[in-house]
Amino acid sequence: MHLSKRLTAILCLITVIISAVYCTVAQTGATQHRPHITEPMDARTDQSLERINPGELSPNWIPALQSLSLARKTWGPDRRLTNDSGESLLSFNFARSIAADAAGRVHVVWYDNRDGQSQIYYKRSADGGFTWAPDLRLSPNAARQEHPAIAVSRNNIYIVWHDTRDGGFNIYLKRSTDGGANWEPDLRLSGGASSAHGKNVRSLPGWPSASA
Repeated sequence: MHLSKRLTAILCLITVIISAVYCTVAQTGATQHRPHITEPMDARTDQSLERINPGELSPNWIPALQSLSLARKTWGPDRRLTNDSGESLLSFNFARSIAADAAGRVHVVWYDNRDGQSQIYYKRSADGGFTWAPDLRLSPNAARQEHPAIAVSRNNIYIVWHDTRDGGFNIYLKRSTDGGANWEPDLRLSGGASSAHGKNVRSLPGWPSASA
């Protein structure tokens, strides 16, 4: 009878262990197969949630760079990109301020007041961020310009921002078709007398135009 109680206790212990292991595996599997959702830190912005299902790539990352995810476990030293006397600022939540293309170039946009008024600036690296070209002021207009956003499709680079040259805020776009070496004239996208607001630009794969 004493031996029977011991066997019963051992069987109960084995059952508890198996149940615990099963629950752990089930929870881990559910986590691995659950879509990953990223959302903006500031709910007041108009940035949409990003839903990435298991096995899929984020549309906001260049596929050629996503394959190097193991290399992103280590980081190089901090690198200061601006050295002017003004205040250099990125867009809301630091979103859409940097983009990379398949050629290994990295593109950054921001706005600062080194010239006495907020203006849009651009900087690029042709070697993956190791060295950087000088700052480039994108628009010659002296009006207040803020909150740029950037998108890249092959050699095409699109930058949009808020601009006050026509009175209220309007959305302007500037495009480069050679990887940031040269830029076309400013293009006003919004119309009407009321102020326009927007912080998003996205280039569709295989299509050289952009939407803001």
